[in-house]
Amino acid sequence: EQIHFARSHHISTENLDLQELQGVLLRKAPFHPLSLNLRAFAALPETALPAPSEKSSDIAQAFIDGRYADARGKAQALVPQEMTDEERARLYTTLGDLECLLGSPEVAEDWFRKALVILGPLPPLHARLGRCAFLRGDADTARSRAIRALVDNPIYGTAMVLYLEACRARSIELLPIPVQAGLVRTPSGWTTTPGLSPKAIRAWQAWLEARASCTLEEFPPERTPTLALIQAWRSGTDDDLSYTDTPNPELEALERMERSGTLDGYLWFAGLDASNAAQWRAWKHEHHHTMERFWSEGLILP
Repeated sequence: EQIHFARSHHISTENLDLQELQGVLLRKAPFHPLSLNLRAFAALPETALPAPSEKSSDIAQAFIDGRYADARGKAQALVPQEMTDEERARLYTTLGDLECLLGSPEVAEDWFRKALVILGPLPPLHARLGRCAFLRGDADTARSRAIRALVDNPIYGTAMVLYLEACRARSIELLPIPVQAGLVRTPSGWTTTPGLSPKAIRAWQAWLEARASCTLEEFPPERTPTLALIQAWRSGTDDDLSYTDTPNPELEALERMERSGTLDGYLWFAGLDASNAAQWRAWKHEHHHTMERFWSEGLILP
C-alpha cells in the first residue's frame, strides 16, 4: 500500500515489482480491504478519484514521513494556484484527509464537500464524509454514507470498513461476508467440507450440479447455482440436521436474502470484477434500490 501510494504520487520507491505484490495479495486475500480497493477500481474506474498530479509529490512525501501539519501547509499553499478542476478536487480531498488526521473532521468535511461539487458523488468522497461523521460520533450518518458508496461500487473496501465500524457502533449484528462455501476444491475435484449435516451436503451438491450444467454466463454471477442451493436447503427436513449444523448461518442467510429480494445484491458483491463490469452497470441502472436494500437490510442478523 505504501509503495502504491508513493508511486501514484510520483515518488521513487525501492525497486520492487508492485504488480506482482498486488497479485499475491489478490490471490491470498481477495476480500481483504486493500484487495477490495484494487478490485473495485479495476472493475469500475469511473468511481475512483482522479489520479494525483506531480504538484502533490511534496505533500505526499511529508505525509509518508508523518509530517501531517507540514503536508497541510504545502497543500494550502497550492490552493491559489491555477490548475484543472480534477487537480483542484484532488487537492481539496487531500486537505480533507490531512484535516481528519490532524483531528479536525468538521474542517475536513468542508474540503470534501468542495471536492464533491466538482467531481460529483463519487464513492471515495461518500466514504470520507462518512468517516468525518463517524469521528464526530454520528454512526448513523457514517453508515448511510458508507451505503451510498457501496451502492455505486459494492466491492469498495474502504467503504466496507466504515460500514462495519458504524454498524458495530450502533450494535447492529451483521452476517460475515462473503458467505463461506461448504465446498473445497481438491486434486480430484470439488467436495463438501467436513462436518456438514446431510441437509447441508445435499444443498451444496445441488449448487455444484447446477453450476456444472450452466452453459451461459449469467448476471448477477452464480445466480442459478445459488438459487438451486437455496431451494435444496429449503426443501430439506429437520431430521437431516445434526448438531454440527444447527443452525447453518450461511445457508439460512442466503435463504433470507432470497426471501427479502436482496440476494442479487449479494451476488454482485461476491462476483463483480472487470470482466462483468459492463453488465453490472446496466443491472444497477435498473436495480439501484436492490443494492440499497442489500446494504441497508440484507446483512443484518435477526
